[in-house]
Amino acid sequence: MYSTRAQETENVEPQGDLAASWAAARRYWSGVVVELPTFESWVRERDGGPCLRDLYLACAIAAGDRAALIHFDRELAPAIETAARLAGADRATAADIRQQVSIEVVVGDGDGDGARPAIGQYRGRGDLRGWLRSIAVRAAWRQLRAVARTEQDSEAVEAVAGDPMSAQLRATYGAAISAAMRAGFASLPPRDRALLRLVHCDGLSADDLARMYGVHRATAARWAATARAALVAATRVRLRGDLGAELTSAMHLAGSEIRLGSEDLRSATPAIRRE
Repeated sequence: MYSTRAQETENVEPQGDLAASWAAARRYWSGVVVELPTFESWVRERDGGPCLRDLYLACAIAAGDRAALIHFDRELAPAIETAARLAGADRATAADIRQQVSIEVVVGDGDGDGARPAIGQYRGRGDLRGWLRSIAVRAAWRQLRAVARTEQDSEAVEAVAGDPMSAQLRATYGAAISAAMRAGFASLPPRDRALLRLVHCDGLSADDLARMYGVHRATAARWAATARAALVAATRVRLRGDLGAELTSAMHLAGSEIRLGSEDLRSATPAIRRE
């Protein structure tokens, strides 16, 4: 639930005495423990703004304080989902965005040294809920754009049908398409290859994938669509690299690009499946 202006105003503390702000924040965020020197360093390193109470919580979240994480999940994370819904995401996607943003903020979205929690970027210029809402809205917009691109890709990967010129191109370049697809498949990340095998070789649905990977159905569907689009893109890159102007000219004459259908996907994945 969005915080009110009064709540946001209450969050603003005078910076003249960080010790007093630290004590007030410590009382407000029940059970959250951050030592005063740690809090002072956190604020000064970020040239912290006036929302010192939320900076206190952010410092504790970054340190992995259990009580801080509980406060985040119960009191702040719902604002992420609400903002995503207001930005146009459906209920399932908004829940997925809440999970993604929470992980990004609290844990980090990279691997190894790159997994830095985004909470470290919060500088207390405004209410922490507002900062989270802005992240959620951007994530929702990215997701909506990705869905639009996926729909376009889905059209692009349908089998060629009805166009004599396209059929001729398929007959002429079919071997090149198969070779390019196999190479493109081999270049994909392991999860994308696995998803393509599961969907196009084993016939698994989005619900099946969701149960297998322990994620929401919307997440599994998005992963599968992204893997399919990545294979299409990798195949096209290799086709252009192998055939160059010859293929580009042929596609231009046909008025469309060579398209990759379900049969292509099924034929590409088993060939590499046992390697």
